[in-house]
Amino acid sequence: MKKLLLGAAAALAVVAPSVAAADTIGNVGIAYGPMDQSDDSTKEDMLSLNGGFTTDVGSHVFQLGAANFDMDHNGHSHTYGALDAHIGQANDQYAFGVFAGALELSGDVAYGFGLEGAYYFGNFTVGGDASFASTRNGDNDITSYAVNASYYFMPNFAANAEIGSIDSEWMGTESTNWSVGAEYMFASMPISISGDYIATDADYNGGGSSETDVWQIGLTYHFGGGDLISRDRAGPSQGGFVDVARYHTLLD
Repeated sequence: MKKLLLGAAAALAVVAPSVAAADTIGNVGIAYGPMDQSDDSTKEDMLSLNGGFTTDVGSHVFQLGAANFDMDHNGHSHTYGALDAHIGQANDQYAFGVFAGALELSGDVAYGFGLEGAYYFGNFTVGGDASFASTRNGDNDITSYAVNASYYFMPNFAANAEIGSIDSEWMGTESTNWSVGAEYMFASMPISISGDYIATDADYNGGGSSETDVWQIGLTYHFGGGDLISRDRAGPSQGGFVDVARYHTLLD
């Protein structure tokens, strides 16, 4: 799965110049920040890599997304990732669709599908998704739900928030997850900077609980499209399994 994710990232880098010329909207980003977990002080930080693009396919919108999350645990890495494809409908007021893909779970793989949607009014975007995934032997089901919102103070500056839950038999936890952050894109170049606080509150199925959080600073290169609000409503903005993989990194 790791090779698959790295291959997807390489493919995104190769196709970026050509798809940008074809009115396709996409981005490639990196983020880094320290991690703190209540029951394990040796978990130090998380490095995040992600990319995706959206393009029209007939009367539908197609999106491909990939991400990899690398958590430093006392000198060695735990990696989680996602690769998913989305298909749906979108206009100036709303978007909805379905997605399917794979989760890399620190050496194991789960496959699944989900539903997603978003609604736009004024400077607000609100959305949500629900997904189900399972390992090939069927012993480890993962169910997730999330709702999110963004507010655009100006076309290139947004604040965002998300709250959701994950029931992971693979991880043996039930968790509440949330994040808050902000993103600003420079008018003179297709680059944005972001800051995010990401947290989970997990209960272990065998007893006990833990709280984990990460503060991340990110840098994203954008191709195609216009300002941030236009990208949000036409570009690769749906989370899908990328969000599920991100929170699993904190649950580890």
